[in-house]
Amino acid sequence: MGKSPLILAALAKAAAPSLNFVKVQKVDASHSPDFDTALLTAEDGKHYLVKIALNPTAATNHDAELRAAKALTKNGSLPFAVTSQVASTTTREGETARVLTYLYGGQFDVAEISADDSLVESTAKALAAIHNIPLAVAQDIDAPEYTASQILRSCAAELDRAMETGKIPSVLLNRWEDALGNENLFRFMPTVINGMLTDDSVLELDGEISAIVDWTDFQIGDPARDFGWLMTRAHEDLVYNLLLAYQEARPGADENIRQRAQLYSELAWASWLVSELNANNEANVNEALGELEILAAQVEAGTALRLTPTGFAPTVVETFAAPESSVSATVSDWADSPAAEAKSSEFAEPREAIYSSYNFDAPAVDFAGAAANEEPAPFVASASDTGTVTFDDVATAPIALPAFLADEKLDDNAKDELF
Repeated sequence: MGKSPLILAALAKAAAPSLNFVKVQKVDASHSPDFDTALLTAEDGKHYLVKIALNPTAATNHDAELRAAKALTKNGSLPFAVTSQVASTTTREGETARVLTYLYGGQFDVAEISADDSLVESTAKALAAIHNIPLAVAQDIDAPEYTASQILRSCAAELDRAMETGKIPSVLLNRWEDALGNENLFRFMPTVINGMLTDDSVLELDGEISAIVDWTDFQIGDPARDFGWLMTRAHEDLVYNLLLAYQEARPGADENIRQRAQLYSELAWASWLVSELNANNEANVNEALGELEILAAQVEAGTALRLTPTGFAPTVVETFAAPESSVSATVSDWADSPAAEAKSSEFAEPREAIYSSYNFDAPAVDFAGAAANEEPAPFVASASDTGTVTFDDVATAPIALPAFLADEKLDDNAKDELF
């Protein structure tokens, strides 16, 4: 059983005594079971979140996300907001309660956006801003860093696992092998990336991207990964216009981002199939197989985006010596070849599905709300609103620390700095 809204609010008050909270709303954690969360309203009308991670993995991921967000805001302006920690304290159980800024905005469905919508250009500028961040920003906080060679080998490993299921249509296996065997497709400059963009993590307000809420997978890698969520749902003309605006905002971008993004999004379906087979989740297995069959039909009909490179990147970070017989050699043969080993002798297998460009797990809780200094309206998520949260409205008077918590040894010194 999670902590009550009043306890969460009391912990927030202990962490940030200068803030006077007048209202607390419990956030239904049905879509984010790893956190106790409440939405707080201060007397000046501003809103804050108080969050407690409920397990060590969630705590570690939250630390990494806040570290990334702090580095982003410290090293230059962005055209969107990211969360930041206002203060923190420790419960008697040793848990860390964090008071965070509230990110205003709402979810949007890219499938419903027209190609000339202002969100298209705003999204392009947001992506370009991320990818233009100096590498040192990520390196200074020891964020993961992956080369083109490592990314290629990880994709090859994904494909091998998918092949072992015996359930992937052969037309897709051939398509993916051809793509991974083409060295020119992977000629790109690694950049800072978000790494986990989804429909649930990108918020809009007044026709602009207002915030990005999830930086758990912040890293240096392939900028194409940040386009994967668009490739699965956006209309063809929207993607075309978005890429034009992106290239204008980031002239040095390579010419094959779209093809790699498509490849990653396709491999993600295969990886999801593998994970659901291992979990014996028949319903999800059938869904994954259905999506793969649809994709296979599109490939056979010639309507799927071709994965062949359209040109060469102006700046080449790495080149690959392709196998002598790319027709007969498998992707795994290439991944284990001396040429690949020479380029990445210290490669360590990334976390599972690290290069999947779409998040197939239950979406993270979205703390989208109303415009700044306006009360976020409580609402109840329907069965289809998988990215939303339910607020159980609990109005309170200005909050004082309850007597039963007054004697706790709370860390009142950790007010503004996380690291």
